[in-house]
Amino acid sequence: MLPVDDKGLVIQSFAKDSKEGKRYFKTEFYSTAMKLISTDSILIDKGMYFYSDVVESGVLYTVLRQKDGSFMIVAFNPVTHKNNHNGW
Repeated sequence: MLPVDDKGLVIQSFAKDSKEGKRYFKTEFYSTAMKLISTDSILIDKGMYFYSDVVESGVLYTVLRQKDGSFMIVAFNPVTHKNNHNGW
């Protein structure tokens, strides 16, 4: 769980493993009154784990890493209610 400025609260979770070595990373966004506003999921490699979070200019950036050092940055924008991601 992580507050996103004065816009609300984000809860992020990993789904159980799905087929072909992938699983879902889910982001739920709640208002300050704890009403669910949106849910968004992306498919990631099952070996990825949570590394860190930071809020910058109202956007939540989450770093997911693999044991080999590769990583993915997931950006959640509370205005659009969507995740965007890039991997390296």
